[in-house]
Amino acid sequence: MNKIYNIILVDDEDEVRGRIASKISENTDFKIIGSAGNGYDAIELLEENDVDVVMTDIQMPFINGIELTRIIRRDYPRVKVVFITGYDEFNYAKEAISLRVNNYMMKPITSIEINSFLNKLKQELDDEYKQMQDVLLMKEKYDALIPVIGDSYLTSLMQLNQLNLNDIEKLVLYGINVDKHSQFITCLVEINSENSETLKENEQLKINTSEIFKKVFQEADFKHSLLVADGLVLIFSFENISKNKIDELLNELNHSTTEFLNVSLKIGVSKIYNDFRDFPGSYRYAKRAVECSCLYDFGNIVFYEELYDSDLKQSFLNIDDYSTFSQSLQYGNDEEIENLISDLKKRFNSNQQVFIRDYVIIDLASLLLNLSEQAKTSINEIVGLNLIEELSKFDNYNEMLDLVYEILLKIKIQDNRKQLSHSENITKKAIDYITQNYDDADLSLEKLSSQINVSISHLSMLFKKNSGVTFSKYLINVRITKAKELLDNTQLKIVDISEKVGYNDVYYFSHSFKKVTGVSPREYRNYEAIQER
Repeated sequence: MNKIYNIILVDDEDEVRGRIASKISENTDFKIIGSAGNGYDAIELLEENDVDVVMTDIQMPFINGIELTRIIRRDYPRVKVVFITGYDEFNYAKEAISLRVNNYMMKPITSIEINSFLNKLKQELDDEYKQMQDVLLMKEKYDALIPVIGDSYLTSLMQLNQLNLNDIEKLVLYGINVDKHSQFITCLVEINSENSETLKENEQLKINTSEIFKKVFQEADFKHSLLVADGLVLIFSFENISKNKIDELLNELNHSTTEFLNVSLKIGVSKIYNDFRDFPGSYRYAKRAVECSCLYDFGNIVFYEELYDSDLKQSFLNIDDYSTFSQSLQYGNDEEIENLISDLKKRFNSNQQVFIRDYVIIDLASLLLNLSEQAKTSINEIVGLNLIEELSKFDNYNEMLDLVYEILLKIKIQDNRKQLSHSENITKKAIDYITQNYDDADLSLEKLSSQINVSISHLSMLFKKNSGVTFSKYLINVRITKAKELLDNTQLKIVDISEKVGYNDVYYFSHSFKKVTGVSPREYRNYEAIQER
């Protein structure tokens, strides 16, 4: 195998790094891609490059080889570490063993010694690389995960307006062969799980209901069940099946779950659709049907198309209204929501068809239930009373929509409070802590993770993802920014400023300052003083 592996050399003496580099043969399949004079610079090289091996001294300024290796083991566990040191001490050797260091070489090292080790390391890296590239192993794992990946992907598509051909191709790749059929129905099944005491029991009920569905619908040309937060999504296909037959099978499913699982179902049934790209809309139709069943007593099985009188406009709201309001609630301002309500008022005034009042109330209640669910808040807590009763108090549609607008604003306030995701909240806590404690010379990722009760690796990943930089870079930038303020506005000595921004070592402070600003602290102060004259 001719893969070339990347090395970085870390030693505080340029001459030593040069001697080590000169002893590495070109025939070893290793390439030196960078060198650093201290641990901080080494971390930066690791962040910016694909590194396979770090060859480092132990005794170095700022971060020594032991601490550097701890960071590598935490953040870059695949990277191999080699100690090259002039210190023959048992404690170092013991640390090296505990940190799983790959070799421990004493200076001065010979060409034979280093190349012999690299040849052995090459074989170890080749074996690891081959294992990672083992097609059969990866395929076996992939095949086992295909159903899970497929269901996860299909779940993610439910929030779209419509699928595209690429989505269909991916579903087929994951074993959900929707391209071979031309007629589909989607059902949302809510399970009355009052008897289940735990989340695990509730999930098991979903799985058991799914198995009964497969048995009852065994004659279907296509069938697929999907476990979701709402309950269970059933998708099936019959060519030219009658509505009565669908009703018969769903009733059998409901009776079977009652008999064998001791649970009752609420089933919302979408319209029949002839292109699976319309699946997201069909799911929303099924969801609307279930919600209407919960708002009014329409029985256990509700067909969306039966909710409205066919001689009148089927629905006051359409599926697009749901996504429009959802987007405005998440990303828009109060004025945008007010404009949407104004558009609905115009729909009443300009439409030539008559809307049935009860169906309008159902539509508006369904919209508010959806949006409160999206904001993870209780609509009853926001309204204070029964939603249907509150909407029913108004004979005038404009007044009814004014109430809807007020409720939407309350939902938006709740949504804004919960808008920050879990990861963003963690990052905000971390940044707040850094802002208040940047002067702590012992501030580290480990200490920070302990303060906000998050694992080191998780915090490291979230911090970089949400802030755009690593913890160490962010901390250095905060400290240097504070140092510049002190240099600008005080006559403190540079050594005192160093301590005030968290550096015990004034030389390392100067090193960091120059790396960030391009000039030393003294040069910065002198330049600013000249500019003020």
